[in-house]
Amino acid sequence: MNLVEEHLAREPAFSDVIPDQKLLFHYTSFAGFLGIVGTQSMWASCIHYLNDSREFKHGLDVAKDVAEQKLKDGKEKGARRQLLERFIPALEQYSRGYIYIASFTENGDLLSQWRGYAASGGLSLGFDFGVLRLIAAQNENGFRLIQCIYDNERKRRLASAIIDDALIRVPEDADLEYGRIEKTAYGLVLSYFQLAAAFKDSSFAEESEWRFISRYVKADNANVKVRATPRLLIPYYELPLDIGRTRQHGNSKARKDIGLEVIVIGPSAEQQLISSAVDVVTYGQGVWVTQQRRSQIPYRTL
Repeated sequence: MNLVEEHLAREPAFSDVIPDQKLLFHYTSFAGFLGIVGTQSMWASCIHYLNDSREFKHGLDVAKDVAEQKLKDGKEKGARRQLLERFIPALEQYSRGYIYIASFTENGDLLSQWRGYAASGGLSLGFDFGVLRLIAAQNENGFRLIQCIYDNERKRRLASAIIDDALIRVPEDADLEYGRIEKTAYGLVLSYFQLAAAFKDSSFAEESEWRFISRYVKADNANVKVRATPRLLIPYYELPLDIGRTRQHGNSKARKDIGLEVIVIGPSAEQQLISSAVDVVTYGQGVWVTQQRRSQIPYRTL
């Protein structure tokens, strides 16, 4: 297994919330929770509309630096050198392509996440890791569930591994026509972009983030919609969570299993009321949840 395959195969540690189960948590507002449970889907936002607009550029710059260093070293000749020379501008050329992501974390009760995603009240939704992988695998737009990378040296090694894999497929002494070089460079960009969307600045390492990351998605895709904020219109991909499974307890009615195992009620003076309302929502929508928990963090908004 090469370095890239090894990273894509990673799994989170067993959760301390539910023994012997691997969970990833999605922090959301109350409105977001109603949307997820009501539609049994998750909104994956276009990567160009994230809070940090420089984030995706960071991932592209890593590959650009690696490719430029390989050209500077002068070891690649002929068609391989041509490929590197075409790959660098292709990164910028295709950088506006629409990729969609949804974020998770390994920690279901983290202060920075409550502040960032549910400052006015919210929930942390703990999903079974195996179900999330199935959801990604069954999606027609090639979503992958990928652990974010914070270590700068590891980013470079991963970028180099993807570039080297493309180079080794091109005969060094070949004299390829422009069209084939263009096609190969485009394929290399596609191979790299999905992983690059998981590159994050090391200062965010505390978040232990994982991401659903799509491949390129065309603007006219039926799952692509646009939501409004006070400042922007934001494209998002409505990612179905229903994989056709149900669960039930005893003689109770079977409910849809979208992988939602635990709901953590965020910091609030009204946790009991919120908890009761969450039960009404999940029962009413016929969605299975194994348990609820309450945040133990003494945090409140002023």
